[in-house]
Amino acid sequence: MTQSTGIPNADTTPSISVGRPVPPRTAGLFNRDSLLTIIGLSIPAALYVFGVSLPGERISKRIGNEIKAVQQTIQSIPLRVAKLDALQKTIHQRRTSLRQTDRLIPRSPDLHTVIQETARFAKQARLTVTRLEPRELVDHATYRIQPFHVQLRGRFDSVVRFLHALETSPRLITIARCSLVRKDGTSGDDIDVDVDFEVYMNSADNSDSNDKHASSPVRQADTETVIVSLKG
Repeated sequence: MTQSTGIPNADTTPSISVGRPVPPRTAGLFNRDSLLTIIGLSIPAALYVFGVSLPGERISKRIGNEIKAVQQTIQSIPLRVAKLDALQKTIHQRRTSLRQTDRLIPRSPDLHTVIQETARFAKQARLTVTRLEPRELVDHATYRIQPFHVQLRGRFDSVVRFLHALETSPRLITIARCSLVRKDGTSGDDIDVDVDFEVYMNSADNSDSNDKHASSPVRQADTETVIVSLKG
């Protein structure tokens, strides 16, 4: 039986070389592939971020702002409708007021109609017209006043009805002066009345023809024609 000496056999002992370790050949390939992989992944990521994500965020933000603006507009619609209704009511009121003003203060002077209406009021009140004439026209900034002088004869209650008819006529007429005199020789309860009244007219849009017609005096023959027709 052979006894082991504890010394390894030279034939069975592996040879060990002493010096620098040889690096594996796959290490450089691994680093290069990793770098290429990182670069390859970075480029699509950058394209996604700058080409898709950031523009999408900007578009999303813009759309969000537009939605907020539309919501605010929708919320303000009832208020705008209320304002529109108020404006329409105001316009309607002003149009109504203008129509009333046009009736009270017409643009056309139409002095012959005023004379005929005055004579008609006197006839309805059973008054006798002895004189009816226009006076000098008075100009103001936006309106004119045409004064008239009328002399009548009749009862006191008839004079009251005549004055009431003048003041309630469709046109704006004001009584400037009224004088009642009981003269000698008058029959019964008749009195002589002098009335100065004023007719208003709008001068803002009057044409030249209306101005000439308004400023020209009414002929005495026209006045006499009205009085004669009244007596008839």
